[in-house]
Amino acid sequence: MFRQALRRHDWAVHVDTATDRVLRRYRHAVTEGEYPAPTQIGHETTLNFEFVKTRFLRRDARLSLVLRDVAGAELDPASEDRALGIYEKHFAGVRGVLLLVDSTTHPSMQWRQVEFLESVINKLKEIVFGRRQKQVESIAGFGGRSVLLPTSDYMYLAICLTKCDTFPETWRNPPVQLRALATPSKLKQIIGPDAYLVLQDFSKTPGTKMRLFACSAVGYIRDGSGEYLRKNGLCASQHTAGGLADPQRVFPESIEIPFLWLLENVWRDLYGGIDAQLVRALDGLGAEF
Repeated sequence: MFRQALRRHDWAVHVDTATDRVLRRYRHAVTEGEYPAPTQIGHETTLNFEFVKTRFLRRDARLSLVLRDVAGAELDPASEDRALGIYEKHFAGVRGVLLLVDSTTHPSMQWRQVEFLESVINKLKEIVFGRRQKQVESIAGFGGRSVLLPTSDYMYLAICLTKCDTFPETWRNPPVQLRALATPSKLKQIIGPDAYLVLQDFSKTPGTKMRLFACSAVGYIRDGSGEYLRKNGLCASQHTAGGLADPQRVFPESIEIPFLWLLENVWRDLYGGIDAQLVRALDGLGAEF
């Protein structure tokens, strides 16, 4: 469904062999009614994606996205240097970041996220400030003459609350209620006030754009026609204590939206030629800080 959703907006996605192997393992677990195993301490899961606009003529125009995951236990101060090092190697040319926030995180775990998140955000700030400084130097180097600079050269941060299909308040009308769930107050409740302040500060940094989204995990059960399967007016959730309720009918909800928001904005900055109406619509699907 993810590929289909992207294809509707003229995006094609390609993965390397290692990523395809991991995705196949995940799909196998889901079809067996199980949740994919979490990343173990001392290991990381890496997924490499390459996106291209199918109607864009430049063959060299493409965007790369690397998704990396470490064990949650490695986000505490004792081992955050290793975790930060895993992500830091990708920062050099980064123009957009997708921050996935587990909405089921227990409040007792919030403290682990603060210092790690602050380290990541500080690295992104350094990149933003560096780019802006280069622009200033470019203007100075031309002796005050007019210089054509990029119309936009932002650092984009898409924050996505994941696993929101575990919340009963999304079971009546998932697309609408997931958007309603993506609020700064909900994010603050999940990650805690200290981590929230780190993100709030970043949102005020010149040269940055942020949006907050919410999506499901495995999603809600649908019938053969693609309609939500309902009981007493509520959509049937896939989540049970023992695994998935109906592994043959897995339909995640809204997972493509934060990806599209990042892709469309970064592509516009680099190559232009993007549907402005679509960008505005995607902006409207995410909450502002």
